[in-house]
Amino acid sequence: MKKNFYLLFALVMLAGCNFNTTSYSNVDATNTVVDLSNADYEVIGTVEGNSEQSYVFGIGGLSQKSLIDNAKADMYRNANLQNNEAIIYPSTTTSVASYAGIYSVVRAHAFGYKIRIKRDNSLSSTKTNKEIAEEKVEETLVEPASLSLPLKINDVTASMKDDIMTIALNESCNFNMVRVKADIDFYIGETEVTRYVWNLVMGVNMDKELSELSRKSISNITVEDALTFCKKLNALLSLQIPEGYYFTLPTDAQWELAAKGGDLANSMIYAGSNQISDVAWYALNTDNEYYIATKNPNQLGIYDMSGGVWEICSQSDNTFQIRGGSFLDSKKLCRVSSKLPCNNETKSKKIGFRLALTKR
Repeated sequence: MKKNFYLLFALVMLAGCNFNTTSYSNVDATNTVVDLSNADYEVIGTVEGNSEQSYVFGIGGLSQKSLIDNAKADMYRNANLQNNEAIIYPSTTTSVASYAGIYSVVRAHAFGYKIRIKRDNSLSSTKTNKEIAEEKVEETLVEPASLSLPLKINDVTASMKDDIMTIALNESCNFNMVRVKADIDFYIGETEVTRYVWNLVMGVNMDKELSELSRKSISNITVEDALTFCKKLNALLSLQIPEGYYFTLPTDAQWELAAKGGDLANSMIYAGSNQISDVAWYALNTDNEYYIATKNPNQLGIYDMSGGVWEICSQSDNTFQIRGGSFLDSKKLCRVSSKLPCNNETKSKKIGFRLALTKR
């Protein structure tokens, strides 16, 4: 009888309370140890799992550990692993939402990368890695007539001031490229490519206002999607960017140099600071979304190279990696040194990209 009274009291109180998210945390799972080079396996996708439990006055059926185990089990069920397949780099986040401390819901979310272990790739291609990589470069250098362009070429302008190149699209949107001085100068995006810039260049209908789309990174796109974006941008700006330069994905080395503020000797853990909250949106300080350029930039004035979204980078052997961690990852995965393999089909709300403008 007494127990029923407390339950009734809790339900009455809930009717007048607002929903409040009280905490969000990341539980580092033990990473699967895979002693493989990128040539030995390919990432074929991402996989997720979820579980949740309700509590009244802290009383419920499952412990947090059990919730996490259930989320992992759900992830493996969803993965439907076949022969030569595995999950690497699993991570788990938990969130707690409550009504005035009386009624609460704890949710666990598991995330990992599904890989396929390759057998013998020695006969898969007669082309060398260098030849394949050169073909990728050629594919980004296309004439305007060969593409269907949503913007007219005369709607796009580029200007230079103090090592910052400003690209103006259709007089409604600007984005900046920051010059990084190395053996060969290159430029890199001051921010990740935004949803608004993506929609303008790719001809996607706008479903939200400029102020909203220009503050969020494009994500959930593949490597091929990003390369197609670069092709269209090259066609639009072929007469306005410096001669011999072209837009593409940054190389792994270019990305790391830019993240370290143009100085490879820079030993800061994150891009611009040793304190992650100064420069990055990650699992413990954001709740499922973030806005670009709202944390401090690094030494070159570049934003969100730690946290935000994982950023696709190319490598000289025609493979791809993602760098820098995301807004749903732990501190460890947001370090400048963090990297994961990525292939043409990999797609996730945690993965986006940053433009590079480099010499051929």
